[in-house]
Amino acid sequence: MAEAEIQLLLHDDKVNLANLPPDIIRRIVPMTGHRGLSRLRLISPLWNAVVREFLANRRLHPPLECVRILSGRPHWPEKDVRVSMMVSTHVRADFRGAFRGWTECSWAIPIDSPVLRLRMIRMDDHILYFYIFLFILAFTLVAYFVHPLAASSVGLIGAAVLARWQHTTAPGVTENRACLSRIFARCSSIGQLLFLNLDRNTLKIVRETLVDVPIHHLMVVGRRCDEELRKAIVEMSQVHKIEQIAISAAVFKMRNFRNFLFDLDTVGTVKELEILENVLTPRSGQHRRYWEKIAMEIRHGPFFVQEMEEERYNLEEGTHLLRLRLTKERSPIMELETLVVEVLPVTLANLPDDVIREIIRVAGPEEEESLRLISRSWNALVVESKKRHLDTVRIESGEAQWNTKDVKVTMHFMKLDDMERFQDVFREWTIDLRANQVKSPALHVKTIYIADQWAYFALIYSLASLVLALRIHFYLAGFLLIGYVVFLGYLNFWVSPGVGKNCQRLSKLFARTSSIRELYLVNLDRTALKVIKSTLGVVPVNHLIVVDKDCDKQLTKAVLELARTHKVGSVTLCVKRCDERVLGKFFMEAASVVQEIDVYEKSQNTDEIFGKRREFWEISARDLKSSGSVLVDVMNGEQLQGLEIGHQYRFRVTF
Repeated sequence: MAEAEIQLLLHDDKVNLANLPPDIIRRIVPMTGHRGLSRLRLISPLWNAVVREFLANRRLHPPLECVRILSGRPHWPEKDVRVSMMVSTHVRADFRGAFRGWTECSWAIPIDSPVLRLRMIRMDDHILYFYIFLFILAFTLVAYFVHPLAASSVGLIGAAVLARWQHTTAPGVTENRACLSRIFARCSSIGQLLFLNLDRNTLKIVRETLVDVPIHHLMVVGRRCDEELRKAIVEMSQVHKIEQIAISAAVFKMRNFRNFLFDLDTVGTVKELEILENVLTPRSGQHRRYWEKIAMEIRHGPFFVQEMEEERYNLEEGTHLLRLRLTKERSPIMELETLVVEVLPVTLANLPDDVIREIIRVAGPEEEESLRLISRSWNALVVESKKRHLDTVRIESGEAQWNTKDVKVTMHFMKLDDMERFQDVFREWTIDLRANQVKSPALHVKTIYIADQWAYFALIYSLASLVLALRIHFYLAGFLLIGYVVFLGYLNFWVSPGVGKNCQRLSKLFARTSSIRELYLVNLDRTALKVIKSTLGVVPVNHLIVVDKDCDKQLTKAVLELARTHKVGSVTLCVKRCDERVLGKFFMEAASVVQEIDVYEKSQNTDEIFGKRREFWEISARDLKSSGSVLVDVMNGEQLQGLEIGHQYRFRVTF
């Protein structure tokens, strides 16, 4: 059906478009283009559901050949980025609204963006505290040595700067992030994605705009390759199903590099990894023997080190030398070595995996380090034997007997022997051998988070000091400043080390876990949930249960990120309040992530569901069911087992 015929149908009053079959609607929607989708969604709830299904199905969108995101150029600020995309001319119409204001030519494939500001401030938490301290110190000194009225002028200047920043910078940052999110939401995949000189905060923001679009080849070019960058690459590989990775840097911190390779092997999609070194001169950089030593250390890992000659790549940041190429497939030389080994008599290196597992079990933990040196297969099976399956993990917060910033962790093991691998982590924890259960004390996992509201904090403090100086005595402003310095010292030297130790302990625990059957996240606020997500790593989770008061956009976004990263099979939401639009959008976005969703409401009311009549939800469920992608069943309110009484079974969603 041509586009002109579709437009004729839209303006013909004799044709009842609202009653067309879903199959015909699915054929019409892709032909109208993205400009006409907003009009089609207004025809009927069925058309709206089909359009949402079309937007959620990435396979129907065009791919992006190459995306380059650059930062830190001399002619624009370091916290800003520039995006360059390779988009074929015949699919540019699908991205037309998102490319408004970008530089593009009808005869050139690349499309370049202007300088985009993605971050409001560039300072981390400790530097923020320092600048707040300097501002308050200057305010107090002016009030003490000059006059309180002069201090009031300083406060007014700070308020004006804050107002200008809030009404000019913040909206532009939000719009730039939304622009990138719209572009990546309209593409089916990215062939090659290049990150050039992105710092950690900017990289985190760009990762959020990418959502879950598949990426074939990822190349990261920066100044340093440390453990934090490698952790971000592992998380991106898990979410975006990356097949090839290239890392180029001037300084490499290769500590725990083997663990990075095993994490990539756990992801399962990465087939090739290249390590490049950015050198200024041909003789600069690490010596070849250094990289040969690294290759010898990782030769028993999950990737094969390919024999190669020195290759050079010329990028915008100088010359890049290829130091290591690691692949999941054997080279022809390695295949020949395998054939030679098969002709020879049976040795320890080529024993079957079942026999190796039995030998490792009999040898015990004392001989594991020596067994890992036999071959790659022995090393992989020893690492596999170290990881244990967790039956149930419950992480809860917000009860009356401990601080809301703290969490408690409860773990249940299938076998008593599995607890031996975690003895050093369970120090000072309560162990119940009869129930195969371990309970932690209240763990402090966060301090205060004022990174987004630091200017408001400084302004309020300044106004309070001004009131004290004018109404009472300006000496009190000095005492207030001393109290603030003591508070910062308490955070930096007393609270922060304990928080880091607790997070490191949880990360070590989940790193030794092969899988989790059920993961409970009970009453965690958004900040605590973010911290727990960072400690979980990439351990697979079969069933995720989230208990909270409100089901808002932040909670559903966090649940989807957890489901993508940890390969969650089913999700259970237990909430007290929820909006119909948020819930419907969550069901549509989860269609390609999980297999089943159960929604419970904490309420004693049997006549209404989330404040609305049952008939309203049945009509909404029929609209989603008519689209064919989501099947929603309105349940009868059965009680949820395993949590406190009062959660009624409301919805069962299958895909």
